[in-house]
Amino acid sequence: METRWVNPDTLTLLEPLYPKRSIWIKAEGHIGDSLHENVHKCCLAYLCDLLILPTALMPYGPNIFRNFMTSLDHSMWFHAPCRADEWMLFEIEAENMGDGRAMCHGRIWDINGNHITTVAQEGVVRPRETNTS
Repeated sequence: METRWVNPDTLTLLEPLYPKRSIWIKAEGHIGDSLHENVHKCCLAYLCDLLILPTALMPYGPNIFRNFMTSLDHSMWFHAPCRADEWMLFEIEAENMGDGRAMCHGRIWDINGNHITTVAQEGVVRPRETNTS
């Protein structure tokens, strides 16, 4: 996949930030027109799953890398056809973080500004176990 961060500070997390980010995303290479549109949807689901949940940890600054994260559920609503091999803007915002869980929502826009997909993901976020022996 290819990504271009609209604000690179949301990638490095040197300090706590409000949990919202925008990322230009696309699958690497050419997927092609001959494949079923569901192939593009599957590629987009994979891209979203990798990028959405870490947004919830932005208020915690560099400690983001000390956490274990896994998805509990991931829902997507497709409002228009998508091309995973063309640039799309993925806007993500974490709306709830507490009790070891995070809830994030996202919207995806194609290069022409059309809202093509809405995403929601809930996940478990816990401090990573440290080996004390």
